[in-house]
Amino acid sequence: MGPVVALKDVERQLAEMDGSPKTIEIVLVEDSPSDVRLFKEAIKRWRTPVRLTVADDGQKGIETLKAWTGRLPDLILININLPRVGGLDVLRWIRTRPKFNGIAAVVMSSSALDQDRANALIRGAASYFLKGHNFDEYCAHVDEMYRKYFGAV
Repeated sequence: MGPVVALKDVERQLAEMDGSPKTIEIVLVEDSPSDVRLFKEAIKRWRTPVRLTVADDGQKGIETLKAWTGRLPDLILININLPRVGGLDVLRWIRTRPKFNGIAAVVMSSSALDQDRANALIRGAASYFLKGHNFDEYCAHVDEMYRKYFGAV
């Protein structure tokens, strides 16, 4: 019997073999339509195609992930301040589901408070993404996140 290879690794290898870039699968749990638009604009700069699934509150984020079939997302982005179910509660739900182990769940916020960052990291966030105060700063943070999880922009 040959070595065990993760399905994600096989998909990545096949994409590299045929020269086509692998589509990145992202779930964005964000209630602000303007922040969703900002994110969509920011990722247009990436060389890799992105399939983005958006849930506009914490409860819908959990429902979206519960119903997820097929290839798992490569990244889950969660706004910290969400209606119905807060972002940290969504993160807690994700971290108690073995299905999502190994998937980076990144908390996003406009808060630069150390306590908010610490709370997110303690609860299992892979990182804490500061949204920024203008479009250029926001794009710089999104590009930094891309480099961290997917390589060069």
